[in-house]
Amino acid sequence: MLSMVLCLLLSALSIARERELGTFNQLLVSPLSNDEILFSKTVPPLITAFISSIIITLIIIFCFKIPFGGSILTYLIATLISLCSIVSIGIFISSFSYTQQQAVLGVFAFQTPAILLSGFVSPIEDMPIFFQYVSAFNPIRYYMLLIKGIYFKGMDMQTVIQNLIPLIGISILMFIFARLSFKLRTE
Repeated sequence: MLSMVLCLLLSALSIARERELGTFNQLLVSPLSNDEILFSKTVPPLITAFISSIIITLIIIFCFKIPFGGSILTYLIATLISLCSIVSIGIFISSFSYTQQQAVLGVFAFQTPAILLSGFVSPIEDMPIFFQYVSAFNPIRYYMLLIKGIYFKGMDMQTVIQNLIPLIGISILMFIFARLSFKLRTE
C-alpha cells in the first residue's frame, strides 16, 4: 500500500509541478513528442515505487521473518504491472491539474475510496452489491488479491493471469485517457 500511494502521488505531481513552475511550456516547445514527455513523467515514479516495493518485501522477509510462499518472479511482475496501472491513474490526475495542490487533492479523491473498495479494510464480499461492482474498476483490489495470493499461498499462474488482465486493461485505458487529456491541454 505504501508503494502504491508513493507511486500515485509522485506521478500525479509530475506534470502539475511543471505547470505550476512554468517549465511545462518549455517542455512543449522542445523537440520531444507528447508521448515522449508522458513517458519521461511515467518512468521515474514507477522505478521509485518498484524499488520501494522490493525494499519493503525484503524487510518483511528478513526482518519480520514472514516466509514467502510463491514465486518471486511472479510477485515482481505482478507488482510492476500493478504499479503501471497506478502510475497511469496518477498521470491522468496530473494532466487535469494546474497546481500541485490540485494534484494532491485529486490523489486523495481517488486514493481514499480506492483503498476502502480494495478489500484492504473489509472483504469485498461483505460490501453492498453496488460497491462490489464499482470495485471491479479498482486496480488496488487486484493488486491486493495478487500480493496476498502470491506471497502467502503461492497462487497458481492461471489465477495470477486472471487478476493481471484487469490491471493491464486499466493501465492501457488510463494511459489512453491521460494521453488524450494531455494532448487536449497542450493544443
